[in-house]
Amino acid sequence: MSSHFSRALPALCLTLILAACDDSTTNQDEHHLEAYGVALVQGADTLLRSTSGNAEEVQGALALQLGQSRGPLLLHFLDEAGHWFRPEADPDGEHSFALDLGATSYGVVVDSLDWSFTATGLLTDSTTLVVRVLHQGHDDYVSPALPVLVTP
Repeated sequence: MSSHFSRALPALCLTLILAACDDSTTNQDEHHLEAYGVALVQGADTLLRSTSGNAEEVQGALALQLGQSRGPLLLHFLDEAGHWFRPEADPDGEHSFALDLGATSYGVVVDSLDWSFTATGLLTDSTTLVVRVLHQGHDDYVSPALPVLVTP
């Protein structure tokens, strides 16, 4: 009996390992937004963009005058192949975005279905904005600190 058991043991172990590695039932429907950079676009103008996670490589700034509103500011994201894309509307709320404001020198109104927002200069100051893409409560992407300037 022990010789049958010793021959069956490797096959049983291999079956258990393969079954443990197959998590297709739990992760099959999981879809992450794979972004490697972000841009803020208004009309035909790209106001700022970051093509890496490095704050020193951010080009441009969100510039506002005191009391001025700009928007809608559309979020565009960079994929791994270097192409810019806009997420599709997500009425189920699987993906959304959040904006982390560095200071309260400006206010924002968010339209999460359209992946856009409007910003209004409230105080003369310079600060930052961080864009986060959320997938079911966790971050899929976090931008570097993006510069925001509010002038008189």
